[in-house]
Amino acid sequence: MEVNSENRAKLIKKEIQTRLQDRATHKSTTLQSPESMMRQLPKHRDDEAEREREEEQRELMNHPEIQARLRETAKQHWDNWFSQKIPALGNKTPLQASKNAEGRELLEALLNQYARSESPMDAIYKPNWGDVRKQLGLESLSEHG
Repeated sequence: MEVNSENRAKLIKKEIQTRLQDRATHKSTTLQSPESMMRQLPKHRDDEAEREREEEQRELMNHPEIQARLRETAKQHWDNWFSQKIPALGNKTPLQASKNAEGRELLEALLNQYARSESPMDAIYKPNWGDVRKQLGLESLSEHG
């Protein structure tokens, strides 16, 4: 029998002895830490599972209905973003931060960070950075697209 705790091992041993009596003999008990069990797992299983998840994600992203819903969700996010308090902006909204030089500098840094951290999978969520900068009055400060 294999169980995942010492208490369960004792319970199952007692249950077997009660039910089978002298028809079963306990030969040994082996305790193993969770860490050692994890080390014994084949590494390729994690890689294989990750590849399967990525493939499922790609297949989902190919559905026009999914893409449309994600675009709508992204649009709502960016429409609301301008009036949300952002910790990186000193808990000011982007519109509030755009009203002074220090805030505009923080906004530029934040927008540049957003743009740099995009991956190809993020393309559907990406706003038009030029439009974002224009709404914040930053278009003359930067030529980013």
